Amino acid sequence: MLAFVLSGGGNYGAMQAGALRVLLEAGIKPQMLVGTSAGALNAIYLATDLSVKGVHKLETLWLQAKPTEVGLTAIFEVAGNIALRKESLFSNKKLQNYLKQNLPADIKTFSDLQKKHRVTVYTTAVGVSSSKLRVFGDSPEDTLIDGAMSSTALPPYYPPWKVDDQQYIDGGALAKLPLMVAVKRGAEEIIALDVRDIVAGEGEGMLDTVAFAISLMTRQQTDNQLRWAKNKGVKVHYLPLKPEKIRFWDFSQAKILVESGSKEAEKFLGQPGLRIPSGPTLKYRISKIIKDKNI
Repeated sequence: MLAFVLSGGGNYGAMQAGALRVLLEAGIKPQMLVGTSAGALNAIYLATDLSVKGVHKLETLWLQAKPTEVGLTAIFEVAGNIALRKESLFSNKKLQNYLKQNLPADIKTFSDLQKKHRVTVYTTAVGVSSSKLRVFGDSPEDTLIDGAMSSTALPPYYPPWKVDDQQYIDGGALAKLPLMVAVKRGAEEIIALDVRDIVAGEGEGMLDTVAFAISLMTRQQTDNQLRWAKNKGVKVHYLPLKPEKIRFWDFSQAKILVESGSKEAEKFLGQPGLRIPSGPTLKYRISKIIKDKNI
């Protein structure tokens, strides 16, 4: 079983959308999608239409997303939230509404995706009280909104998301690139679309400094996940996506990020000796040669 595993990455998740388009255009189609945070959103939305047409819709969602639609408010509101000792800088209500508006009305749960589109999807979150990873999609009744909102509840930006009597935060706290989740659920080969962590000196300001601090914590996690998968004998095709010098909360630069992701995926597919089930197709290889030579 081939799985696409999608890391967290904030607005850099737009890079994954561009990369996914190139992979699907090449004829590479997974049977499983696993995602954390922004990768969880991409996994869920792509699964509703796992096709080239569907991934174009996903790109459009990133291109049309505005800061106000996902709950990123003006600085005076942030200051007010801090002064009032609220549990996050931003509310998650607008993000919830944006996700609901763009999901098909007849698809509510992870099992709906499996039944209607023959693709298995999992997203990750961390229980606040248990400090353990929860995998949404393990239960057929898990809702897509709960799986998406829990996986994207990144402190201090968004508040924890409550499901029944439990609160959850961003799955990246324990598994930014959730390879173990995929392998333990049957993945035999993986394409890992990993938004690379920013490095010291690239960010400016408070939010970028917070992002860098988070990256220090997640970098070792990812290395551990990759080593674990290798030791299990699982073939992992690692596709790194290094963000442009764009602030991780700046949703206005989605077009640049989408294009950057597509270029990285084209380089990935151009590796000598690359062998992936179901692709790249001969048609894709010929079209790539024509494009490169401007025939």
